[in-house]
Amino acid sequence: MKKYILFFIITVSFLTVLVSCSISGKYKTVKGIVLGYSYQIVYQAPEVVPWTFEADIRRSAERLAKKIDESMSLYNTRSAINAVNNNRNFTVDSMFLTVLNTAVEYAQKTGSPLNITIDPLRKLWGNNMGNADKVTAHDVEEILRYSGLDNICVIGNRISKSDPRAQLNLNPVAKGYAADMMSKMLREFQIENFLIEIGKEAVCRGVNPSGTPWRIIIDNASQDVIYLTDKALSVSGNFFNYKDSTKKLLRDVIDPRTGYPFDDRLLCALVIMDDCLTASVLSNAFLTMGMDKSMQYLSENPGIQALLFYSEANEVKTFSTKNILPRNEIQYFP
Repeated sequence: MKKYILFFIITVSFLTVLVSCSISGKYKTVKGIVLGYSYQIVYQAPEVVPWTFEADIRRSAERLAKKIDESMSLYNTRSAINAVNNNRNFTVDSMFLTVLNTAVEYAQKTGSPLNITIDPLRKLWGNNMGNADKVTAHDVEEILRYSGLDNICVIGNRISKSDPRAQLNLNPVAKGYAADMMSKMLREFQIENFLIEIGKEAVCRGVNPSGTPWRIIIDNASQDVIYLTDKALSVSGNFFNYKDSTKKLLRDVIDPRTGYPFDDRLLCALVIMDDCLTASVLSNAFLTMGMDKSMQYLSENPGIQALLFYSEANEVKTFSTKNILPRNEIQYFP
């Protein structure tokens, strides 16, 4: 009898070691690809977790990324969005609908045409406006006939296009949705402290390994950083100016209404919200609204935290909403 009791004690002790002497309490990193963008998850494991916990998180992130790619990735030839763009199938899933409906909702609220239907125009102008000298007014007018959100209609779980040549690209805003879904997945694992970064989108909860808010670099070309906790962030645009042969500013942003590069002083928009999808939609909307209309919208909606970077006298300057508090020459979001 003592032999069996001893065996039981040893077995229980061994299982306890497997659970408690794992990664509990430590910060770990998971990396991968979703929607063609690199993602990084930094998280602190709960105090008591199984020894498979780290692998479980990695596999869950991979499964979620695959599911999102099957819905909205242009790099996945069998995705729902490629089926819509190629007129093969117009029935889409709930993730696709959530992202598209949110984009349409805020396009109506802000008056922005957004930039999710202008891939043909981007190809026409080329990377960094490389084809600017070759583009003709006829080329632009032809593409404008089938670009723009007014050519896309949602009926139930189906997408309707007024012209079969119309194309959708949800990547500019779907990155934010992907970050939200990763956040939801981590909370289901009872994780309280984490950072998720996908492209220029981020979701932060709790604190970093130092016990302070998460530090995020706004743009590699600048020295600006922010500290963020329990919020989501999206950055659209960049700090670089493109100029044609006349030295006129050409931003790498196409105005879906005119088909031409949007001539505006706004270079980059950073938006802080409770969820990353809304932050992504707004930051992209501001780019196609321009500086003045964006500032007006922010004044009418004081609940939004935002930084707008704009060009003035060949310098990059910053407009900050009043609900952003300066601290030690950086931006700190409580």
